[in-house]
Amino acid sequence: RVGGCIECMEIDLMNSEAQETVLKEMAKRALRRPAGSETTEKRLLVIVAVRFWNRSLVENFISQGLKDLIHSHSTQDIGSPTIIFAISQFGKPSLGAPWEFEHPKEKHVLERTELSNLFTPRDVEAGQSGTWQILHDRVVADSDHGRTLIQFVAESSSRSYSN
Repeated sequence: RVGGCIECMEIDLMNSEAQETVLKEMAKRALRRPAGSETTEKRLLVIVAVRFWNRSLVENFISQGLKDLIHSHSTQDIGSPTIIFAISQFGKPSLGAPWEFEHPKEKHVLERTELSNLFTPRDVEAGQSGTWQILHDRVVADSDHGRTLIQFVAESSSRSYSN
């Protein structure tokens, strides 16, 4: 059963305080249980970005910890939802590759490993468990101009949390 399938929220991308407010609102909405739903239902929050990249927003999403906000406000009867972050954004095809297209400007293009570096915290590299698992990270060409896109999916679930 799917409830509250799609919600949109406007964000002032130039204001980090506004970004934090939106992250808190997303956490609150993710924890809201629809009337009449079972307490055992699994919760899922999916965030999708297509050809949209804002470094500060994604960095806030990870470091501010939407997942931490959700986890800290979750209760036993609801539990923390699984969070899926998916993006398809212009990116360089390999490490150190040039960007040879006029649009978008290179400053708005992902470096090849930028997302995997953001979603792989240093504690994971040191052998400790992390909160994000990268499910998909590949490069494809768009159908109109041959520009390269990075398609990336990461998951954070309640089973990743340990107290």
